[in-house]
Formats: sequence, structure tokens, C-alpha cells
Amino acid sequence: MTFARRIAAAMTGAVTLPKVEEFAAEVAAAATADVPEGHTIYVGGADYLG
Repeated sequence: MTFARRIAAAMTGAVTLPKVEEFAAEVAAAATADVPEGHTIYVGGADYLG
């Protein structure tokens, strides 16, 4: 399950929210990811993208 799907599932009560350490690891991975200029990586659930 991807991190974003886990967040979405947690919002419906299907699973628990990730721990702070897990969220921090996702943020660190996004900060060091090879992303094309002008692109954005979102860390968290998709609910705020709509």
C-alpha cells in the first residue's frame, strides 16, 4: 500500500495513521527525490488535492 493510500485508508478507519517517523521518512525521501524542475511531490493523503 502506498503512503498516500494508507493516509486515505486511515481517514476511513481501515488502517491506522502512519507514525511520525514514517511520515518524516516520506518527507525526507521527497526532499531528495529526482524530480523534474517545476514538478511537486505531495506527501500525505489525496483529500487536499481535490
